[in-house]
Formats: sequence, structure tokens, C-alpha cells
Amino acid sequence: MGPSLFITVVYLDGFVNRKRDLSVNELAKYVIILVLNYILKVRTDTRGVYYCVLLFVAGMLCIKCSKLIRTRFLKNRLFRVLVIAAFIGLILISLYIGYNYSDGSAFYRALNAKLSNRLLLTRDAIKEFGIHLFGSKFEWRLYGYRGTPDYMFVDCSYWNIIIKNGIVIFLLMTAILLIIMKFLMDTNDIVTAWIFMVIMVRAMIDPQLMNIIFTPFILLIGNAIRYYYIHSDILSVAKRRIRKRELMNSEVH
Repeated sequence: MGPSLFITVVYLDGFVNRKRDLSVNELAKYVIILVLNYILKVRTDTRGVYYCVLLFVAGMLCIKCSKLIRTRFLKNRLFRVLVIAAFIGLILISLYIGYNYSDGSAFYRALNAKLSNRLLLTRDAIKEFGIHLFGSKFEWRLYGYRGTPDYMFVDCSYWNIIIKNGIVIFLLMTAILLIIMKFLMDTNDIVTAWIFMVIMVRAMIDPQLMNIIFTPFILLIGNAIRYYYIHSDILSVAKRRIRKRELMNSEVH
């Protein structure tokens, strides 16, 4: 819980201060974040959060140091396509590796060991509960340790949602995330877009993607819907009709 709350606070700080230029105070803040991150890793052995914080800070320093990145990257069509491709690619890679895990592959065994048996648990959960359109009614078993019969939980957010909630909910979630990412690119909010990319990376090994406490940026879907509604052709037509009616009324009076 501690490391997850820590990285959420780091995300929120980046979001709140996303328009600030790099300064001595900002650099000092990132140094403090890195020190706290290392302390948490040593005390809790939570490697996923540790590496995601490093990735986040590295990206933030690049964004803050380069005016070109801040002002031009998200306006470039090729870069926008690459961002969406990377976004979808992270999900597809997670699904592919989890579904195709094999004990007979040295690569998969080594990767599974690095990920604390996460791949093995994903494969076993798929076999035990199956993949359904609207999910399955069951409870995760959290009473033992990874690798024991009393423990069954999928840490990958994407597979967790598919197995527990079903393909339909997973596709809806993916659509929501893509809409938010497109909204961030259309509004040139590169910092929040970067936060979202780090969240998607972490979702490959942590199950908290749809948890509002740890991923409050899901709520940006409201801003995205409002933005596209305001800029939609339907609304533009409605505005023109209202304006025309007002002009006609003013001429009559």
C-alpha cells in the first residue's frame, strides 16, 4: 500500500505542477523523490514502483528541459501515431505474454522469476477461470504465498480485468483510456500524457489500473467528453442555429 500511495502522490505532483519550468526547487524535489523511492525499495522490496518512479522522473526531466518536446511533439502527426501505437502495444504485449507463458521456455521461466511468478499465476488463472464476455463470479485467493495452492491472484491489470470482469468491460476500459490519451494529445498536455504512459507500463505488473485511489486520472474521461462535445460538429451546428434564431428575433423586434 505504501509504495502505491507514494507513486500516486508523485503522479499528482507532476500533474499539478505540469506547467512549471525546470528550476532549482523542481530539481531538489526530484532528488527528494528519488531518495524516498530508494528507501521504499530497500524497506519493502517493491521493484515495480521503484522502476516506474525512475522512468517517470527521467521523462519529466526530459520534458521540462526541452521546450521542443513540450511544445511540438504532440502536434507532430507521426509522434501522435507512435504514442497511440505504444499505448496499444503495452496492452497487447501483456496479453500475449500472459496467454502464451510456457514452462518449457527458458526465456519465459527467467521472465517469470523476475516478475515473482506473475506470468505463471496469469496462465493458471486463465486455465482455472477461463475468458468470458462478461467475466466470472469468483473470489481471488489471497491466503497463501505466490506458488502455493492457497494463493491465486493476477497482478497484470489487463488480464485481471479480462478474467474477473470480462472482455466487454476490458474493451470499454481500453476505449476510455484511448479517448483520454487522444484528449491529452489534442490539448498538448504532454506531462499528463507521460504520466498515463507510465501508468500503463505499471499496469503490466500491478492490478490497480481501474482503482480511482491509485489511478485518479481515469476521471479525466469527463474532461475529454466535455472537450469533444464542445468541439463537435453537432454542437457547432446547434450554435449556428441558435445564433440565427436570435438574429431573426432581434430583427422582428
